[in-house]
Amino acid sequence: MSMIRTFVALPISEKQRQAIQRMTKEVRSSPSEGVRWVGPENWHITFVFLGDVPDQTIPEICDRVAEVAEKHDPFDWSTAGVGCFPDLRRPNVLWVGAADPSGSLQRIHADLEATLAETGYRPEHRPFRPHITIGRVVRGGSPGPEVIDWLQKESVDKGCTATANSILVMASDFGTNASTRYSTLARCSLGLVDNNG
Repeated sequence: MSMIRTFVALPISEKQRQAIQRMTKEVRSSPSEGVRWVGPENWHITFVFLGDVPDQTIPEICDRVAEVAEKHDPFDWSTAGVGCFPDLRRPNVLWVGAADPSGSLQRIHADLEATLAETGYRPEHRPFRPHITIGRVVRGGSPGPEVIDWLQKESVDKGCTATANSILVMASDFGTNASTRYSTLARCSLGLVDNNG
């Protein structure tokens, strides 16, 4: 039996990816060595992080996620500003926010937690704050004044909107130089939308 580091995510659109790339271009090239930037190909919103799960449970997880996806219609959401966790005094994670007037992100997250709890997943006891992780501060490091200044004043093209049509079951593994590679285990269409075309 092997273990697979698994999570459920919302992919971002190519238009949103390009908007974030434009917005982060300057700060990503800043002289600060205290931030490990996430590659654009890895940007997403995490709904649920399952951690290491036995490979034989992956089909059930994918089925459960597909059942949740079918209950929710496609919806529009937008990128919305930048920030960090936990705060500017001790930034660990740098992110782009998500605005969702319909409330679909929160509802899908709640439904995923409820159904995946039946597979042994233990829900987190902190509020769900949808975001796209774009960088992580290295352990014991500092992001530097350029990054802090950028966090305090930047926005993402006043928000870039796209329609969410699917959610993904993803696997992650660590490559060389502490890099992380993601692979898609299942793409689950929202509602009755055929997302394969």
